[in-house]
Amino acid sequence: MASQRDEWDESTESAWRRFRARLADRIAEVGADERVVVGLSPDVDPGVRPLPIVSVELLDADTLRVEAPAVRGFPQEVQRREADRAAVLVVTALREGRGCLHPSFLDADGLEHDSAPWPPAVAGVPARAGDPEPLAVFVDDTDELQERVDAALGLMFSRTVRHDPDGDVPVVCGRSVLYVRVETDEPVVRLYAELVVEVGDLDQAHREVGVLNRRYQHAKFFVRDREVVLEHRLGAQPFAPAQLREAVSQLCDDLDDLAADLADRVAGRRYLDDPPPPAVVADVAVTADDVHPGMVALLELLHEGSVPVPAVADLFEHDRLELIRHLVRVRTDQESCGDHDADVVLRHLRRALRYVVDGHVAPAHVAPRREQQLSLLPEVESDEQLPLG
Repeated sequence: MASQRDEWDESTESAWRRFRARLADRIAEVGADERVVVGLSPDVDPGVRPLPIVSVELLDADTLRVEAPAVRGFPQEVQRREADRAAVLVVTALREGRGCLHPSFLDADGLEHDSAPWPPAVAGVPARAGDPEPLAVFVDDTDELQERVDAALGLMFSRTVRHDPDGDVPVVCGRSVLYVRVETDEPVVRLYAELVVEVGDLDQAHREVGVLNRRYQHAKFFVRDREVVLEHRLGAQPFAPAQLREAVSQLCDDLDDLAADLADRVAGRRYLDDPPPPAVVADVAVTADDVHPGMVALLELLHEGSVPVPAVADLFEHDRLELIRHLVRVRTDQESCGDHDADVVLRHLRRALRYVVDGHVAPAHVAPRREQQLSLLPEVESDEQLPLG
């Protein structure tokens, strides 16, 4: 009877043969302005170093060029009719030069996938003698994958994992939470976190997401409703328990600090931070009084475009209490913004308030007001123009 390691080796070699055949077919069809690019999937390495890449391109009608940066012995040129040889060179560079264990760990424009998403189960290879956990293992279905994910995380935290009502495994990291989810329609483990909730400045949040997506190659950031979400996907066919634990560990190391910094920049809060006190700001009660004339004027002026910060302050006679009162009324839906997005109106009021608090001189007829304790107000330049988008 074949050993577990023999079964694993046989399955792996078969997968590489099928991948090499698909790759050779693709190389044989490459056009003059095309490249066949094969790299390690981000799932293999959740760090930040660049992904290794092997590429094949057509130099002329008869010649192919195979390149593998940082792998000795490349680039090489072969005849177009030698597409099979080119595929062998690529696979050799990936396996021997980069230590890729299985085609499923590749990013190859779909070539890495066999036709069946859930291949027959193959027993894994124990990581150490006497260790029941496999180094990597094929799984039959979602239920088996969930069981192996739970076991891998249970070993990491030395306890039985629990699931939330959505079936996810929550991992608390400071005042943030990383969720581990097994997808139901494909062999993928999804790691995600709601980095910041109740975002107050959506424009800034979109800018921050762009920066984060350029900085972190192996995680995706996006804005959903009033949240900034982080997502990382791990290919799980075969499933490697140690790979999952490494990804969870690396994300948790930075998650809470990243969330805290981001929350300050987008006027939001971390997932487990206490929500702000409701409906009273600086001892100013929310009432249903008639709308201030400055609010009426602001809504009218917004129909023509953004309103400069000093002009908004003038509309409210540099009265910080009125600005606060209308900020609260708009936030709690007690005051209509007409045809305008409430976020746009709030942004104008908030920055006008910061302008007043920063000590810009009010008109002479405005009496001084008592000082109020204010916090978490975004900085603004006096000549800043506010975007409407």
